[in-house]
Amino acid sequence: MNDVPKPDSTFRLVLLAAKRAEQLIEGAKPRLTDHNCFKPTTLALKEVEAGLVPWRILTAEEYERLREQELAQREQEKERELTLAPPPPPVIEPFVDVEEEEEEEEELEEPETLPADEDLAELEQLSEKELLDEEG
Repeated sequence: MNDVPKPDSTFRLVLLAAKRAEQLIEGAKPRLTDHNCFKPTTLALKEVEAGLVPWRILTAEEYERLREQELAQREQEKERELTLAPPPPPVIEPFVDVEEEEEEEEELEEPETLPADEDLAELEQLSEKELLDEEG
C-alpha cells in the first residue's frame, strides 16, 4: 500500500478531495482503475481515502509562494483570454425612412385645431345634462 498518510481531520479531507476533484474536472486521469463513479467529487473522495492522492502540510512560506504562482497563472490566463477574444460585432443602425420620419415629426409639431367656442358651449351643455341625469 502507499505511504501517503490519511487526512487527520474532516476539513483537510474535504480540501484534498475538492482540489483533486478540480484536477479531475480539468482533465486529470483518475488514479483508481476499478471505479464506477460518475461524479468527480465522489471519485476524488475515493482516491483520497485509498491513499492515492499525495499531500503534505505546507509551511507558511511554501503556501504563500504557491498562492502567488496560482494568482500569476490566473492573470496570464485572463490576459490570454482577452487577447484571443473576438472583436464585438459592428453596430448596425436600423434602416429609417427619412420621409416617414419627417412626416411623423411634422405631425407631432403641428398643434391640433381646437374646436370653436360654439362647439365648447355645446359640450358644456351636454356635460351638464349628463350630470343632471346622473343625479336624478
